[in-house]
Amino acid sequence: MLLLVALVASVGFVDSINPSTVVPALLYALGDHARRDVAEFTAGVFATSTLGGLLLVFGPGQALLAIVSHPRPRVVHAIEAGAGLLLIAVALFLWLTRARVGQRLAQHRVRRRNRAFVLGVAIMATELPTAVPYFGALVAVVEGAHSDVARLLLVLLYNVVFAAPLLALLAVLAVSGERGAKFAAAARIRLVQLAPTVFPIVLALFGAALAAIGIVKLS
Repeated sequence: MLLLVALVASVGFVDSINPSTVVPALLYALGDHARRDVAEFTAGVFATSTLGGLLLVFGPGQALLAIVSHPRPRVVHAIEAGAGLLLIAVALFLWLTRARVGQRLAQHRVRRRNRAFVLGVAIMATELPTAVPYFGALVAVVEGAHSDVARLLLVLLYNVVFAAPLLALLAVLAVSGERGAKFAAAARIRLVQLAPTVFPIVLALFGAALAAIGIVKLS
């Protein structure tokens, strides 16, 4: 059982280094209502990921886990190539519209209190169908834990570890006070200046690498 706990925690830790959740949390941390927004975003991510895991472990998704956790290699490589090409297309669009993106970032304000929570839910709902590490951990939970309580606790453990970077960011915001708010304001100005140019370049490089890996393995 200790080995299963270590496995679930280690997979959750690796999976927690996820740009899809960490980057939006950092952007919220630089906003006018940093603590509130990061807390709501974290709650949305945690609740959706946990609910999805519980549905798979205790619901009819157990059979699906066995399939999606061992996909065919060519399918995986085709998805890699397609995802890489899609990222390149998105990067090109962002580059061509970088002036407009910079203007919108500079004028951005959170209009609704529940927006951060909704974004957290939406991101995780989109990511869950392709969350292979999570599926692998859930398969290990189903096969290795022999009671419903143990399975419940392991799913919760995975998601607490998965949300650890967001929780750590929230803790930093909670103790930083006014000094942290001033730093966040300055960092946000710098981010608005750099992001419209730097982000498309980084995204294009990542997409090119992912597409190249997929295409080479398919050939």
